[in-house]
Amino acid sequence: MWYYATVIPLLGALIFFHELGHFLAARLLGVGVETFSLGFGPRLFGKKSGMTDYRVSAVPLGGYVKMVGEDPDSDEEPEDTSISFSHKPVWKRITIVAAGPVFNFLLAVVIFFTIGFFSGVDHTTNILDRVVEDSPAAQAGMLEGDEVLSVNGIAIENFRQVSAEINKNSGEPVNIVVGRNGEELSFTVIPKETEGKNAFGEDVKAYKVGISNRVDFVPYEPINSAVYAVEQTWFFVKFTFQALFKFVDRSIPLDNLGGVILITQVSGVAAEAGLTSFLFIMALLSVNLGIINLFPVPILDGGHILFFAIEGIMRKPLSLRVREVAMQVGLAALIFLMIMVFYFDIARTVAGKAPGVTG
Repeated sequence: MWYYATVIPLLGALIFFHELGHFLAARLLGVGVETFSLGFGPRLFGKKSGMTDYRVSAVPLGGYVKMVGEDPDSDEEPEDTSISFSHKPVWKRITIVAAGPVFNFLLAVVIFFTIGFFSGVDHTTNILDRVVEDSPAAQAGMLEGDEVLSVNGIAIENFRQVSAEINKNSGEPVNIVVGRNGEELSFTVIPKETEGKNAFGEDVKAYKVGISNRVDFVPYEPINSAVYAVEQTWFFVKFTFQALFKFVDRSIPLDNLGGVILITQVSGVAAEAGLTSFLFIMALLSVNLGIINLFPVPILDGGHILFFAIEGIMRKPLSLRVREVAMQVGLAALIFLMIMVFYFDIARTVAGKAPGVTG
């Protein structure tokens, strides 16, 4: 579909900010940058300014920043020693490498701030906008427009409490008090057990009465937008780690992993839903990219940070042979993961289970 083209600006923005973090940290800490590239492979176009070649390359599957003296075992001109990456203290090298993932987290904060300030954040009300026909709530006499005041004697301040109190009752009848036309009406409702999936894709059982609330979007002031942005970013950092742990202990099947195809499909669906949804997906993916790059796997930023940390402790760098073997193992593991994820993407698409695909 045409909207699949939205993955290009989405991934492009994530890669650009990641590499921008490396670039700015390198320049700030006195390291020369030879190349700032979006994409790999042959140079398509760009501009050289000073010693840096700013380019767009042919293979749009990442990007890189090539610094002076990045390879400590390569020949280096004596006059380049002062701007050489490998001649900088360990803490500076760690800072430069860590700046990429950090900028991904900062991008998420900026996006969530923009959403909070311009689009607004969903403010849940206790007013019902829908009562499902023939549901327990409808059979009890509840109507659209009713305002839920209490459930089993517990005053409702946030509509999320309604689901919590209903589920706490484990299917037993619940007493729901609503406000209607200035009156308070009491209903006894028997919840219905349902099956569904939680945010991690796990099968869960819940009890429902067939009601949903009205949601208003309220723009935040700058300070509240900033707080919201940090809170949302931290929430998705924790959520991502929880999901990863569930993959490890097999609570979530590995075939739920997704790669470029899934990202393309999700970004396309989000773009159709509107700019806010698209930005939300971009922020979530930016958090994921930041976390993944911090994994202590050779070839990723986290692997380089691990090498530098060991160098700082041992007071000397690891041998070239050790680094080469570690890089080869890391590359092999990364390629294997990419193949596995690509297979899962294809299997989901063929089965018609991917977002935006009918089956």
